Amino acid sequence: MKNLRELCEVRQSVFDKSRRDVTLDISDLIDDDIDTDQFFAENFITEGMKSLYTAVFKRLEGNSDDGIFKLTQAMGGGKTHSMIAVGLLAKYPEYREKVMGDVYKTSFKGSAKVIGFTGRENPKYGIWGYIAEQLGKKDKFKEYYDPLEAPGQSAWINLLKGEPIVILLDELPPYFQAAQAKQIGDGNLADVTTQALSNLLVAIGKKELSNVSLVISDLSAAYTEGSQMIRQIMDDFESETNRLSKNFTPVQQNTDEIYHILRKRLFSNEFDEKEVEEIADAYAEAIREAKQMDISTETPEKFKSAVMDSFPFHPAIRDLYARFKENQGFMQTRGLIRLMRTIAARMFDENDGWAEQRYLIAPDDIDLNNPDTLTEINSINSKLNNAISKDIADHGKALAEQLDSKFGHNLSSRTANLILMSSLATVQNAVRGLADSEIIRNLCGPDTDISKIKTEVLEELKTNSWYLHMDNTGKFLYKNVQNVVAKLNDYVKGYNEESIRQEIKKQLEELFQPQLKDCYQNVYVLPSIDEIEVVQQKVSLIVYRPHPGGQLHPDLQKLYDDNQYQNRMLFLTGDSHSMRSIFDNAANLKAAGAILEEFRREKMPSGDPQFVEAEKLLQSFDHRFRSSVRETFVKLFYPTKNGLMNANFQMQFQGNNYNGEEQIKKTLEEKRKFTTDISSDSFVRQAESKLFIDQKTPWSEIIKRSATRPDWPWHKPDALEQLKEEMIRKDHWRQEGNWVLKGPFPAPPTGVNIKQIARDDDTGEATLKITPLHGDTVYFEIDSKATEASLELDTSQPYKTKELKLSFLCVDSTGEHDTGEPVEWHNSITLKYQFFGAGNDKKLELKAAPDAPIKYTTDGSDPLNHCGIYDGPITILDNVKYVLAIAEKKGIQSDKLSIPVPTDPSSVEIDKEKETTWRKRVKSDSTADTFKWLKSIRKHNVKLSEIHISVNGQHWVSLDFDERLILNHDKLEKTLEFIQTNLLEEGEVIIDAGKLHFDSGQQFIDYVEEEKIEYKAGEIEQR
Repeated sequence: MKNLRELCEVRQSVFDKSRRDVTLDISDLIDDDIDTDQFFAENFITEGMKSLYTAVFKRLEGNSDDGIFKLTQAMGGGKTHSMIAVGLLAKYPEYREKVMGDVYKTSFKGSAKVIGFTGRENPKYGIWGYIAEQLGKKDKFKEYYDPLEAPGQSAWINLLKGEPIVILLDELPPYFQAAQAKQIGDGNLADVTTQALSNLLVAIGKKELSNVSLVISDLSAAYTEGSQMIRQIMDDFESETNRLSKNFTPVQQNTDEIYHILRKRLFSNEFDEKEVEEIADAYAEAIREAKQMDISTETPEKFKSAVMDSFPFHPAIRDLYARFKENQGFMQTRGLIRLMRTIAARMFDENDGWAEQRYLIAPDDIDLNNPDTLTEINSINSKLNNAISKDIADHGKALAEQLDSKFGHNLSSRTANLILMSSLATVQNAVRGLADSEIIRNLCGPDTDISKIKTEVLEELKTNSWYLHMDNTGKFLYKNVQNVVAKLNDYVKGYNEESIRQEIKKQLEELFQPQLKDCYQNVYVLPSIDEIEVVQQKVSLIVYRPHPGGQLHPDLQKLYDDNQYQNRMLFLTGDSHSMRSIFDNAANLKAAGAILEEFRREKMPSGDPQFVEAEKLLQSFDHRFRSSVRETFVKLFYPTKNGLMNANFQMQFQGNNYNGEEQIKKTLEEKRKFTTDISSDSFVRQAESKLFIDQKTPWSEIIKRSATRPDWPWHKPDALEQLKEEMIRKDHWRQEGNWVLKGPFPAPPTGVNIKQIARDDDTGEATLKITPLHGDTVYFEIDSKATEASLELDTSQPYKTKELKLSFLCVDSTGEHDTGEPVEWHNSITLKYQFFGAGNDKKLELKAAPDAPIKYTTDGSDPLNHCGIYDGPITILDNVKYVLAIAEKKGIQSDKLSIPVPTDPSSVEIDKEKETTWRKRVKSDSTADTFKWLKSIRKHNVKLSEIHISVNGQHWVSLDFDERLILNHDKLEKTLEFIQTNLLEEGEVIIDAGKLHFDSGQQFIDYVEEEKIEYKAGEIEQR
């Protein structure tokens, strides 16, 4: 496949700078200063030209009434060129067949008089005098020169009638705008000229001037006021002659004509269709590969067709040219020809061109280090010089050039050039920039590794360019303002080494901060040695700057060797070569975060492209920072019985998530330094062999040895406490104060478990459940110690007694367990009272159960010290407010009662301030009743004792509580929840309680009033 140098014959005019800078105008035609052969050799006849040729020569033949032809296009759009072409053909008959024979075979054989005017001229006697002078009839208009007046229709007819004439009026708008400043009478030169030309056009519409053709051009959108005057002239002509001027567009900018024009202007040869197709196929194949890689959406067949049409130019040239062709002052077709001549001159330079490396002339083939190319770019948009020199081209110093050197290919410069060409538009609402898929499409081609654009080039350009931006649609474009990257670099320059180190510390602390704290509890990141505090209770992870050779830093080794808590240190370090990368990325990460904070303070919308770009930079540098951390910290040093050992540590990121604690734990688990197995027999054996000094060891020493022995595994901090509790519960260990004893232990002696399951407060009779412990026979004795000579008790049945003191002895008939000490049980004494009237006397009756002597006082003194002995109902004097009473027998006392004396003996007086116990058995009837009652006791803060809970259904659960246990509503509810959740889901839930406890008499009163329950004086105890 041939390259451009082999296929193209470049015209010498391309290399001739003087020719490149020359712009022909109508005056060159009038002065015969045009090389006609060369002009037509480089001329491509557009559709607009074909129409113009036909119309003018039909007029010259006398076969058309149309004599006014207007060319409309922006500046530099081919109007002047078309006028010159038609003027040369009218002037020189010998060129007509060769040039326009395939367009229109005219019957006009003679030579026409060609006269013209360009709006860049400023003739003394106005346009009409200038035309008359070219015709050699200057004197015919002398009466219109001083003062300047507009010739009328008749004057124009007399001047122009006779020989064939072609009048060319070019670039009139700038002339009109300048003429407005020249005063003539009450008006100005523009007004007079407008009248003169209106008269001329109307005159040409007359039969007498059928020999005259007039071609006039307009600079649409360039000179508003001047163009308006031309439209006024045309309107006058059309209204007076009832004819329309014919409009022509010399070059259709949105068609392939632009490629044909460029081919004619730049190259002297035609191209072989098969050779062109071979190149088009190669580009189509490159597009197909890009499509398969899912980095382009272009259709190969469509792209091939576009290359066939545009060759030797890349199809993207027309699209990018269309973006900036409307720029103020840009000469459209003329400007594009100048630009492409400059590009071609560099590409095909014999010494350092690159045409032999290309198959198409592409938008990225601009050499911005070449002064001529840079001048052409500046003529299109002069505001991007800083972007060019900093980011694109500056003799090897710009970013794109540096990336070319880094990657070993020129895709960075080509990409930057392409984006620049898409960024040149300056008019409002113009399309600017390219999406990544468009960049790839336009750089696709033979011998181009397109995959690197997205993976290498765009990422680097986006991250490091100063003037490259992304708009809110994701398109890349250069602007004349610095981007977030430039701002980021300014931030980075302001950071010193210490501030960056602090940023690294912050980031690494976030990566390795423990949450579960089961493996390690403290983190030190890049500390000085004296900052590290190793304590007995916690394992410390020390992330330290790597030492050359990947070995542990000597200072850390010394710290380990000199410390008694060697099993409380873990070191993460690694490759010192990558540390610089961590510092660089940390600085960028810190800067990106600072920029986002700045934007937030400025209340910049989160959808602003700058804000979005800053967020992307933050994500990018976060990823890079983590990558450099992963490549740097690759060694984990942990204590063993043979000293510090190292393990390879590979950080694994899950997207943007990283759990350093989990990965360190996993690594240490693989090395058996960390364990979650804290209840197995193996763990118990390790603890007993490594942490116990002897059968009996202080618990503090066991904890200390776990911190000092490097061969002890790490585990969650409370694992040893949990182990101790479990082992003591199973009686494998025992605790005596701060000492822990490890088994095996001698068989325990016998004992007795005594459970009071019921008691009648009226009689004092208790019902006991007696259970032998480590034995099978129980003996009992009343009021003295039980022996094997005492009575034997049938433990299969509850035992009922009114005795105050009992002793029980358990014996193991097998002899396996020694006989333990007898176990004593004491009954309680219940003291009740009742007031009644006897005539005019107020009487108090006291009763103890079981029967026991009762002592009392009525003056508030302690009945144990100063008392009367109760031997029958007491007469209460009027001045007695309280009676204090207590029963005592065999060293067992009842509760001391403080009995308020009621005014009415039949009523019950309640002290609202004193704690109150209500001796009344209350029982719920159903599950609903139970939870309603619980709600009530929660409200009044009631506590219960002598409790029995049962759940009755197809199966049943029964739960008795020690009568001394007092439970509040929370504990009761949790107990019920446990039973229903874990034991029995269905069944009626019943609670039975013998006593209700209140913090005050007022709470008791509130409760019974709400529950509507009656109470008696003997049921109430207050103290």
